[in-house]
Amino acid sequence: AVDEDELLRRALEASQREQEASERRRLVEEQDAEYHASLQADRARENGLQPASTDVVDGAEGKVDQFDEEVSQLAAMGFDAAAARSALQACGGNIAAAADRLLA
Repeated sequence: AVDEDELLRRALEASQREQEASERRRLVEEQDAEYHASLQADRARENGLQPASTDVVDGAEGKVDQFDEEVSQLAAMGFDAAAARSALQACGGNIAAAADRLLA
């Protein structure tokens, strides 16, 4: 018979593995969003178009990205904030296009 301590140890290990897997998935999604934003910018340059600006501007409380409000809206819809920011940058701040991109 497996004692209670062994069951607790197994549950803790399973929980830790799930947390690590969740963090890896989040990082992969963030990297994927960055990759797609970079790819779209490269394609825009190849076609002679100017990609959306991703510059950080000075705000009242230090440096603030130009898409903070839109990122908040997409995050409220359940999207990862970093992925939302990358999608917004790739879509020139168009929240509907960014949402479509995140769902694709």
